[in-house]
Amino acid sequence: SISKQMVATVTHHFIQENRLSLEDPVTKFFPALGKRYSGVNIRHLLSHTAGVADVTSFKEFLYSKNYGTDGMIELILTREPDFAPGSAYNYSNSNYALMGLILEKVSG
Repeated sequence: SISKQMVATVTHHFIQENRLSLEDPVTKFFPALGKRYSGVNIRHLLSHTAGVADVTSFKEFLYSKNYGTDGMIELILTREPDFAPGSAYNYSNSNYALMGLILEKVSG
């Protein structure tokens, strides 16, 4: 969990540089998340209000040696959102995993 502070700091830096916005939809970076996560934006990911299920609790994730970007997205898509974006709070490592992947894309 210590990396979450780093992810939030870099995200804030990119927002100040106008490379990201809190309102950017997650589907801008991962179109495969499609309709299921179309309402999720960066603000939701950072505040654990996205509704994305926590992949670190999935049996498939726990018994895997490595999940790359595509594998993480596929795994997230195996579950329905826990709730509509912004309607509730649920701590989910998936939020910051997605943010880390977004930062990789933005930073090149």
